[in-house]
Order: sequence, then C-alpha cells, then structure tokens
Amino acid sequence: MIIIVDTNIIISACLDSKSDLYNLIASSFNKIGFVTSEFSLKEIITYQENVCKKSRKNITILKTNLPATLNCINVLSDDKITESDIENAKSFTRQIDIDDTIFIALLIGITFIDLDGRQKVAPWLKKKKLHKYYFNKRTKRYYERFMIKTPPYLKKGDIIGITCPAGYMAKEKAQTCIETLQQWGYQVMVGKTLGSNSANYFSGTDEERLYELQAMLDDESINAILCGRGGYGVSRIIDRLDFKKFKRKPKWIVGFSDITVLHAHIYSNYKIASIHAPMAAAFNDGAAANEFVVSLKKMLAGKKNKYNCAAHLFNKKGTVAGELVGGNLSLLAHLTGTRSDINTKNKILFIEDIGEYIYGTDRMLYQLKRSGKLHSVAGLIIGGFTDMKDTDRPFGKTVYEAIQEIIKEYDYPVCFNFPVSHGKENFALKIGGTYELHVGKRKVLLSEK
Repeated sequence: MIIIVDTNIIISACLDSKSDLYNLIASSFNKIGFVTSEFSLKEIITYQENVCKKSRKNITILKTNLPATLNCINVLSDDKITESDIENAKSFTRQIDIDDTIFIALLIGITFIDLDGRQKVAPWLKKKKLHKYYFNKRTKRYYERFMIKTPPYLKKGDIIGITCPAGYMAKEKAQTCIETLQQWGYQVMVGKTLGSNSANYFSGTDEERLYELQAMLDDESINAILCGRGGYGVSRIIDRLDFKKFKRKPKWIVGFSDITVLHAHIYSNYKIASIHAPMAAAFNDGAAANEFVVSLKKMLAGKKNKYNCAAHLFNKKGTVAGELVGGNLSLLAHLTGTRSDINTKNKILFIEDIGEYIYGTDRMLYQLKRSGKLHSVAGLIIGGFTDMKDTDRPFGKTVYEAIQEIIKEYDYPVCFNFPVSHGKENFALKIGGTYELHVGKRKVLLSEK
C-alpha cells in the first residue's frame, strides 16, 4: 500500500506492481492539474523499493521532488474505524473528482482506511489491522478545509428555534408549522421576530434580527434553527454574525430563498452542512403531510432521501456524484465576489427562483457563467422558476429555453424542472451533502449517499 500527501490531495490505494504505481500517480496528478514526468515517477518507484527493503511495515511513505510537496506520515497504533468515519471519507473522496478505482479516506481522528479497485475491503482491513496516522499541522488544515461537518441529527425532545432573519411574517401563518413540529416530537422556541411589531418590510431592525439569530446560533440548548420565511434581509446582517460557538457545536439551519445567503456563507467559510427546505408557510393549507414537508422531517431525523422526477426535453443524460450546493439564483449571483461566494468546482449545483423577468434570469446565469461557476460543475439541477415575468416587448424565449442556450456547450448531466422551488414542490436538500444525480431517458433520480 502507498500513501501520497501533497498540497491538494491525499491518495491511498493498494498497489501490486510498479505499473500500478506509475499509472496511479500519473492519472491522479494529471487530473488535479499537475504535470508529472516519467523520470520523476521512476524516482518514486525506486524510492519505494528502497524503503520496502529497509522496513517490514506494509505501508510505504514517499517523499520526492514531484511538483507537489509530499509530506511524511508516521504509522502508529491500531484503532477502530466507525461507519460514520467511512461515510465522511467517502464524502471527501467525491469532492476531488478522482477515478472510482482510487479510494481516498481522510477520517475524523485523522485516520486512513484503504479499499481496492472493486470497492471491497482490503485483506489487511478484514483482519482488523487498522492503523492510525498522525499528520503534521499542514495536513490537518487540509482536513479542516475539505471535510464537511454534519450537525447532529435530531431526536425527540430536541428544540427547534424559529426566527425570521429577513422579511416579516405574521405569527398565525406559522402556527400550523409550530404544531406540526411538536407533533413530530420536538420542542419549539419561537423568537420575537416572528409576528413582531415591525411596521415595514423586515421582521425587525437589522440589530433585532441580528441579535435574535446570533442568540439562537449560540444557544447550545437549541438543536436546529428553522427560518420562518425568506424575502430579503440576511445580506444586511451576515457579516456581523459571529460563528465561533456555532463552529464548535454546529446545528441545522433550515430554510430557502433569502436563506441561501446563510447556507452559502456557512458552507463556504466553515464547511458545515445545512438544509435547503420548506419554511413555516409551507405547512399551511393541509400541506404538512405532503411529501415535500415530510422530506424535511426525514432529513432532520437523519434519514437519507431519494427523489425522482420525470425527464425533460432539455435534460442531458448522465450519472455523477458530488457535494450538493446551490439555492436561489438571484442570491447566488448576488453573492459572487463576496465572503459568502460558493466554489462550484466538482459540485452538483442546483438553482431556482421566483418572480424574476426572463431577461433578468438570463443576466444572472451569465453572471455565474462569466465567473466560472458553470464551467466545472459535476452536474446541474434546474429547479422551478415560478411566477416569471416578461417585458412588453417579449424576450423571445421561455426561461428554460434561455437557460438551455447558456449551458448548451457543457457536457455534464443537466436536469430541468426538478422539484425544488418557491412553490409547493420543494424537496429538502442537504447543502454540503453528497448526492448521486442520475439523469436518464425516462426519469431523474437524486439520491443522498
């Protein structure tokens, strides 16, 4: 087995021959943008042989003059690996777009495991010879940078806080939501911004909304925060929020629309997963038991969702896996160039919007395209674009036709009309979660891994 550590990637694989070693390194480094020569690879192989002769360990550490800096790792004692560790390792693997035959396993507790090309446990693992590796500080930063932290899932009796960090919402419009959450077995703490005495568009002053959201982020008794509604307002307070306590003990943030700002900021800066999902008004008019609201219930409890929808004429077929990012298109364009901006490389990106002019949507998509956010995604999910408007002199295309025109040059899988939107059809999606997107001839399947 060989472990290679460089400034961008950690590769771990079982190797049987010099040829395997050469091909592994060449293909892996080329995929992440390094140019390696046969000479340098031969040096690696020679180094490996020399180390193997001097050591009885079944693990070889390489340090050579590759274009990347390789760091040594010390092999220490046996340790126990949990299923959670393995899931986190797989999540890290999918982020960096390496061939399926190479399994990268960076685990909580800074641990490696190794699988062979057929994704079966290697013989030495079957014998429970599990090893723990301690990294230098630089490698630990890779872990903190790339690994997505998943807040604890909820159990009965846990507390969900409801706040309105943006637009105003009457308390009676959230009553069904409150009662439903209680029926699910949770306690509910309602903030003052819900049904406040505000006389304008917002649920309170910037200071009032900031104070309440900050208090809920810091309160360790609150296990999740459900935003009552979106609208506009999170951008006015996001840079004044302090996430230090939230980083140490993360909790689920739930919402969509303007809450896209909060999702993107937390994901980009702190690598913490959150939930893009229906908010309080979605529970009204008998909708609390529909599949979209129920998908939130399942996600909060830690159950993995699997969604499907019908094929669309504009779809591009294919199957891909990766982290899921995205949200409201207007907000994603608005965040470009800010501290809350998202990196879409090798990610599955989803977008939706409401109430925009078609030309405005066209402009925002071009903003994403020109900023490089559409070039290197793993896959693209086009959700609902509801209540769209056209100018007196028509734009000349429907919104989906405009989107198709902008992305036609790309060959990654694309799904149109996926049920994520400002309408009733709005499945819960885990920002930062690892999903597999299959766009087939007859249907589309999105599965959390």
